[in-house]
Amino acid sequence: MAAKKNLPTTQSPNTQVQAHGGMDPAALLQIALNSKDIDTEKMKALVEINKDVMRTQAEINFNLAMAEMKPYLPEIVRDKANTQTSSKYATIENIKTKCDPILQKYGFNYRFDEEYPDAEHIVTVVYLTHRDGHTVSARKRLSHDDAGIKGTANKTRVHAAASSGTYGQRLSLAMVLALTFKEFDNDGNAAERFLIDEDQRAKIQELIDESDTDIAVFCDHLKIASLAEMPNKIYPKAVQDLKAKIARNAKLLADLKRKEEAKKSQEGGE
Repeated sequence: MAAKKNLPTTQSPNTQVQAHGGMDPAALLQIALNSKDIDTEKMKALVEINKDVMRTQAEINFNLAMAEMKPYLPEIVRDKANTQTSSKYATIENIKTKCDPILQKYGFNYRFDEEYPDAEHIVTVVYLTHRDGHTVSARKRLSHDDAGIKGTANKTRVHAAASSGTYGQRLSLAMVLALTFKEFDNDGNAAERFLIDEDQRAKIQELIDESDTDIAVFCDHLKIASLAEMPNKIYPKAVQDLKAKIARNAKLLADLKRKEEAKKSQEGGE
């Protein structure tokens, strides 16, 4: 990894502004005190102009620091399984553990806030602030997470609000930092562990339903924890096994039907 450059934000905001032709409020005040031509209104105007210069410089410093930091933000591993959706997601604790030290090194900090526009929704807001004062935000509006995938209530209102709040933190922080995600830590064998995509997962689920297969037994057969963790390399075998079972089921059903028809024919002949 290339050595990091010294960020321009290592200087104080006032030094930055002076380097770009501005002056800090204390210098403006000293000029006003020493000059007979600058009245109070002109001094206020100069102070406001200087504030605008400082705000602009703070935004520039924010963007410079973000550009310097971006290559060092890691891909975040989806570290927890959602058993209801057979998928994985990255916990907020995992995101914080991986990103916080890097953010602090480049002069960034963040905080969360919540808004409640109505009884059914929660809005999570993340504010990302650079040490020179510029702040950006991202917002995620979510319904209260009080029901499972089938619509059955599975949480109290308090727990539902807390669950949605945590979910909103994950989504909003990932959005404001433009994070990317992956399924596994790279271990030198990434190609073999590359996971099936959503279309492949949907196809597997379709074959499971058609073959009347128990998902837990099927996953155990393939030595995986869930469909979300199926490596791409075993996808053809999974499809083949399920299609073979569908064919066996069809043959058994056809054989049973023939036996029943033969029995009826024999009984009719008697």
